[in-house]
Amino acid sequence: MSRIEGSLSVISELSSCLPDKMPEECIFGRTQDKKQVKEFVQSGTVGVVLITGEPGFGKTTVANEVAHELAKPENDRTVLFCSLLTQRTFNEVATEMIHSCGTIHTKAPENPEQWLKDWSKQIQTQVTFVLNNADGVLESKDRSLFLSILRAVRVLSTQKVTFVITTRKTFKDPNLQLGPRGAAFGCSERR
Repeated sequence: MSRIEGSLSVISELSSCLPDKMPEECIFGRTQDKKQVKEFVQSGTVGVVLITGEPGFGKTTVANEVAHELAKPENDRTVLFCSLLTQRTFNEVATEMIHSCGTIHTKAPENPEQWLKDWSKQIQTQVTFVLNNADGVLESKDRSLFLSILRAVRVLSTQKVTFVITTRKTFKDPNLQLGPRGAAFGCSERR
């Protein structure tokens, strides 16, 4: 166990936090998308995989399937699935991310940005955050802070943390490229 500085929370073994798996008979034609996203994440060189598309495209289905694949024991990875459909501010998103880490707070820690940075330094295994429906925060005034914390978490974890983000929009944004050591940007898009 290790203590996160500035928090009374204690992290023991991290375990995946996933939504229910979709029945196989409900999923059609997403094999290539799932494979591509999984390969990007497992490559270790991509910090953020952005899944974009119009409503009904299947972004959440692809993200859910990839999350379940990545969480299999043979992949030696923890997957933390966060639904951000109603989260618009950085504090709301950070609180959702913190909850998925197995730490329950009724409100955001006093400094959620620092909490996530401190947590990142403690990570010993590969962790993937699936940030589903991130449109609210990506379109908000907190966008820069959100992208900054993704970059910081990636760097402070020594590239052990990756992100899969679903959104309706394509963001050709250099801020989503997480610096020279995590330097690639992956996108799975079908129109």
